[in-house]
Amino acid sequence: MTDLTTFIVPPELVRYLTSKAGVRKAFQLLEFVTLWGMAYEALGRPIDREDFQEYWGESRATYYRRLQTWRAVWPDDESPQRVWEW
Repeated sequence: MTDLTTFIVPPELVRYLTSKAGVRKAFQLLEFVTLWGMAYEALGRPIDREDFQEYWGESRATYYRRLQTWRAVWPDDESPQRVWEW
């Protein structure tokens, strides 16, 4: 299990997201991937939309707003899982 107290966002990821989405959306995307990873680590298995929503108590609409922002940068990804594992 990853120790999230020492999780450091790779600078390359910050630069990439900022160049693709701008600063504000880059931080929204970083929040999404971090929340995804925290739920993934806590549950100890790959997660899906329902797991994410249940873990964080988010509505379906909020999840899909996050996913819409995500897909503006990674249109083929169904979730932040691949980036979290990077």
